[in-house]
Amino acid sequence: MLCLDVTAARVALTRLRSIAWATNPDHHRQGAQLALLREYLYRAAQVALELGGTGWPWFDAAARLTLPIHGMSLVPDVTAGALPGYVFLDSESHYRGPGTDPLEDEVIAMGKGLNGRYLTSSMKSTCVFYVRWEALKNHPAVRGLALPDLYEPLIQFYERGGWFRMEHGDYIDLGGPMLGRGSPATYAQRPSLPSLDPAVLDQIDQDYTRRSLDELLAGILARVVPGLQVYEAVLQSPASEAALAALQARAQVALGVPVPAGYLTFLRLVDGLNWDGLFIYSSGPGPLVTEPTVFVRDFVATNLAWRQADPAAAARLYLAEDPELLYAYDPAGGAEPYLAYERASGTVNERFKSAEELLGRALIKHVWANEKVRRGLR
Repeated sequence: MLCLDVTAARVALTRLRSIAWATNPDHHRQGAQLALLREYLYRAAQVALELGGTGWPWFDAAARLTLPIHGMSLVPDVTAGALPGYVFLDSESHYRGPGTDPLEDEVIAMGKGLNGRYLTSSMKSTCVFYVRWEALKNHPAVRGLALPDLYEPLIQFYERGGWFRMEHGDYIDLGGPMLGRGSPATYAQRPSLPSLDPAVLDQIDQDYTRRSLDELLAGILARVVPGLQVYEAVLQSPASEAALAALQARAQVALGVPVPAGYLTFLRLVDGLNWDGLFIYSSGPGPLVTEPTVFVRDFVATNLAWRQADPAAAARLYLAEDPELLYAYDPAGGAEPYLAYERASGTVNERFKSAEELLGRALIKHVWANEKVRRGLR
């Protein structure tokens, strides 16, 4: 044990115990999760090519370091059985019961905490591999290899709500996005992340989420088109940047609240919607493209009308409505400030993190209803 960094191992255990393991995928954090998992695979490739062995891509790098490499033992003063986590990894012959190896007792306690989580076996194993790695990576002989800090990207992946499972042995499923398992030779050629700084990862999340939400809205709007064609109608033109700037200025003066960025994203795709009972408000008053006597509803004027009709509406910005629900932004709504309210009772029906998801929900709800009606007509 003298050759192991027990302090580093215990710091790793404390870090693992502090993770708030995700129960559902958070699509707003998948950009950094993907980047971190790719970075782990890049680093794992470097280590695998240097040390050899099997078990790609989830392997026990510390245990490999205790085996002969190129005919010689790199750390002859350390055996795999001396590394922490040997009980968890089915090497119980070295364990003499509680109290005989305090560090191993802590690993066992950490492992029991993982058992109550919705984690795959690979996730649980890599947590133990991480503790073992931390215990050995500062050994002078290991430092001399100049290996990358292998598990750091994976632990940050977990800390940011990441989850994965192997799909058919060839794909890594992150609860939506998927990566190919590939090989060490393949991933060794991939680019590395320039930094694991939280600010860099936050920006990756923002950029990825923005692209994903744009694609979400564009995809749903494409499904709206057949429903509009039944009424010989088409989507409104996108709002110009000048119209959006004017909207933001009017809204600030009249409503005192900035227009949500995600709602502006929608208006850049289509400037409002009036579709068989679903109204998504527009940047300004204007007629439907195909029916000049019918208008889309102006965002500012409609919100002023809501405030006159209901004092509770003064704290919100309404973005859309249908016969059953009101779709609004509540600045005091916390992490999920975009709300769908029951029109009859005012009860919150659903919560969302972004305006795009809220409006996407309104659109897809109407698409489903419209498709159901059309199937019935056929």
